[in-house]
Amino acid sequence: MTAPPKSGQTPGMPVERCDQCRFDGTRWTDQDVLTTLGVLAELWDEHLEGAGEQVLHTRPDAETWSIAEYTGHLPDTLWAMRFLADLACGSPGTDLGDVEAPPFDPTPVRVDLDAARARLREESELLAGTLGTFPTDDWSTRTVGLSGEVVDLGWIGRHALHDATHHLHDVGRIRVALGDGVASQVGTVTHLAVSGGGVPKQGVDRFDVGWDGAAGDRQSDRRHHGRPFQALCLWSDDVIAVLRSEGHPIEAGSAGENITVAGIDWASLRPGTRLRIGSVLAEISSHATPCAKNAAWFHDRRFRRIDHDEHPGWSRLYATVLEPGSVAVGDPFEVEPP
Repeated sequence: MTAPPKSGQTPGMPVERCDQCRFDGTRWTDQDVLTTLGVLAELWDEHLEGAGEQVLHTRPDAETWSIAEYTGHLPDTLWAMRFLADLACGSPGTDLGDVEAPPFDPTPVRVDLDAARARLREESELLAGTLGTFPTDDWSTRTVGLSGEVVDLGWIGRHALHDATHHLHDVGRIRVALGDGVASQVGTVTHLAVSGGGVPKQGVDRFDVGWDGAAGDRQSDRRHHGRPFQALCLWSDDVIAVLRSEGHPIEAGSAGENITVAGIDWASLRPGTRLRIGSVLAEISSHATPCAKNAAWFHDRRFRRIDHDEHPGWSRLYATVLEPGSVAVGDPFEVEPP
């Protein structure tokens, strides 16, 4: 997707980049930061959906937390970032000196998941509220000193998202390591589509995929679309065929997906699942919530026919790009590639 110029990553501020989860702070606009904090709890819940108690509370190895422990850790990070943001807003320029992360505790800790998830939601909303106190143009003036560097509100928000999205990747890998991953399978790319904004998207034979998604694709609404975790939108030709049999006038690309595939047990896919699509490596990040712009593709205009919350297994899926590449019609679509 051809994204607009990134704004808010203040020149001279440290930039967080991660080889493991591919986070790069320059790819996130300030608006991306605020809107993603607003849905962070939902993203986390989607990654935990369907996991049993043993999977949630088991460490996959001696050096990795359990999913429950990560769930308890994330609100602590959000609280710490809110503390920094409050300080940057109330006493800009304060220097905290050297700050070290606590050491890894080799002893497993039992976490109250319901309480941790509630606290995650609260802390993400509070951090978004603190960051939203000032216009994003003023974020660079609200700074604190931290371990020899000066960071502003933009860095603070991005660090919170790096920690959160990194651990979302961890959750997916832990489920695979514990035998709770999605079954490996291979389907075929049947349709590719891009647009300059809006739906339906127009079919193409191939496209290159960068960190922001498909080349030549962009979104009219950048508030709810086009964030890094929404780089690609995926859907199933088999699902579309059933919808058409129900009388809905829907085609591949109508609902805004970039990549349509056949031959996959679509209902089995979930956030945290890795995919090899052509030469692209991606990871499913969330179910795509349908909007009223999709009403035209349903004979009764009930576009929530493809809402995951109401009809699990029928929704489109968003994916993060882990390795850019290219995709062509006819390419394999591999679920959990070796």
